[in-house]
Amino acid sequence: MNEATPIRYVLAMLAVAIAGIMIAVRLGSQTQPAPRTYVGQQTCTAAGCHADAYSDSSTYRGAAEFSRTMHQRIHFRPGPTTLVTARFFDNDTILRMYDPRIRIRGRDTLMLELRRGADHGQYLIAMRFSGGGDSLPVLPVAFTYGGNGWIERYLVRIDGSYYVPPVQYLLPRYGLRSSEGGVFHFLDMSNWYAIDSVTTEGRFLRWNSNGFRALSWDNNCAMCHVNGFDVKRSASGGDTSWKAEWVGTAAGDSALSDINMRIGCESCHGPGSEHAANPRADNIVSPGLFPHTPAGTSLRFDLCNQCHTRTRSSRSAHSYPYNDAGGAPYQPGLHLSDYIADPYAAMSLWGDGITSSAHHQQGQDISRSAHVRSDLFKNGCWSCHRTHTVGSNGLPFQLDRNWYSLKRGEGCLNSTCHESFGDTGFVADRGRTVNLHTQHDQAISQCVNCHFTRTITIGFDSLPEHPLYDFSDHSFRVIRPDLTHELAASSLTGMINTCAASCHRNGRGSRNNLPGDPAAPSFGIVDNDLRLWKEQSDIDLADSLWYHYRKMYARYVGAVREAGGPGGMTGITSVEPNPASAGTAVRFDLVKRQVMELTVYDMQGRPVRVLLAGPREPGAYTATWDGRDESGINVVAGVYLIRLRTSDGASTSRLVVRR
Repeated sequence: MNEATPIRYVLAMLAVAIAGIMIAVRLGSQTQPAPRTYVGQQTCTAAGCHADAYSDSSTYRGAAEFSRTMHQRIHFRPGPTTLVTARFFDNDTILRMYDPRIRIRGRDTLMLELRRGADHGQYLIAMRFSGGGDSLPVLPVAFTYGGNGWIERYLVRIDGSYYVPPVQYLLPRYGLRSSEGGVFHFLDMSNWYAIDSVTTEGRFLRWNSNGFRALSWDNNCAMCHVNGFDVKRSASGGDTSWKAEWVGTAAGDSALSDINMRIGCESCHGPGSEHAANPRADNIVSPGLFPHTPAGTSLRFDLCNQCHTRTRSSRSAHSYPYNDAGGAPYQPGLHLSDYIADPYAAMSLWGDGITSSAHHQQGQDISRSAHVRSDLFKNGCWSCHRTHTVGSNGLPFQLDRNWYSLKRGEGCLNSTCHESFGDTGFVADRGRTVNLHTQHDQAISQCVNCHFTRTITIGFDSLPEHPLYDFSDHSFRVIRPDLTHELAASSLTGMINTCAASCHRNGRGSRNNLPGDPAAPSFGIVDNDLRLWKEQSDIDLADSLWYHYRKMYARYVGAVREAGGPGGMTGITSVEPNPASAGTAVRFDLVKRQVMELTVYDMQGRPVRVLLAGPREPGAYTATWDGRDESGINVVAGVYLIRLRTSDGASTSRLVVRR
């Protein structure tokens, strides 16, 4: 062997090694799974997959029942059968809204015209100001949405993005697809025009401005309305625009994009390309297999909360979950917290700072409830709601069982929760049989009437009798009447309360407005402005309701005035025992007659229970707290604050609760 042999040998081995590496790289690249992509609703419901009929409540295989849910019935191309308000377009209806900010007589009314196109195939919207004021080009309606629930709204397309015209039609009742008895309501006017500060003339916003384009449906709404969402930001010079994408839009396939312009299978199960190519249970997101974690942090809550929260993206660029830094939308199975900003900062609330005043905040509501803090909803939202079907026995809101029932063993009265809350008894001083928990007649004692107060309305003039509050606050809290009195002056609209909103305001409310429902006592108080909760009539009614509330529910608001007089100053004097496991007594002094409130708060500053409120004479008092919240549920162990508020100031003591 000569000296060159080892060199040739080494070179040969090196060549073999390089070739092996290249082959391995090629093989490796072939075996690496491709990123999962969205394939569309049409793929999931193809014959042989999920097109067969729905079978039972525990096993979902078909799309027939899912297609009837509100999630699937969001957007439609406008037509005689899909447009609830078609007759208004057929009759060339002009809607008018007077704007008192415009001081130019004759030009102070917005005219919004609904009409048909020249070929009678298009549905058109035209906007202008009266008297020859500013106007916009005629806009064809591209889609209608929401007409299967409470409202019907429209989408128009401008420069490739979609926008929501400033009007909606309020349906007479949830799910009633009829134009009879409903009303049009103007809203979001600032998205379309502004008032000139000098001339006071109304001027429509220019479509080529970044300010207008930032208000597009694509930038603020689209994620929760389509299947397979993404959004593209286009910036050229100083111009920026956003265009939403979903299955079918990239290919320009209008039929395919129409099928997926709704909440589809992949909205909850994630991109389905791998599953469609090789259907297996382990290559698609199965929300039911998400690991359970307590206190509302579960991925199961995240799945619904991607849309049932009112929040901003991670850096507040969008009004939906989106990782602005990474340029990616939320997908099922990921942690929602990585895609949103502060989940509470963007909420719209009533004057108490807790109660929802805007729709689709159920996720934030329920995260504050004692039910979640006590880890009672291990399956997230589908502990109460069905995901694939319209609901049990025709019940609304995709409920999985009759949560309205007051029979033992059903709904909230199941054997592990509130079984005794349906019990009735004869109340001697009232001379009749009532539900022992609610102190009201059994027929009107459904849990939702008090614990799911409808606090959100899309339009205040939807019914002649009262504003139709459409969405329920999901915190399970009873909003007490005294809050209306206390907070009347602290917010623009005042403070709603459960008793009035559900039943007693003018003898009606959102919970007793069906034909045949008896009127509730209004105590002779007539409320003429139903948009506000701060008028004298609201305060008078709240006072009357609070009087009866304290009598019926003394265990929640009672206090004993002791024989001895007060000390030298107003404030809490003792909290005993402390720590406490079953209950504690709070002693406090009032040195003069004044309005006071004694409230238990958690360490995040959220009210847990109001122990006593209202005007009180001077004296020494003792109030007891049994360690339960407003819903009657035991609070979790931890540190709590007990605060006495009066006109003289506030006094606070800490209490440790042990379990």
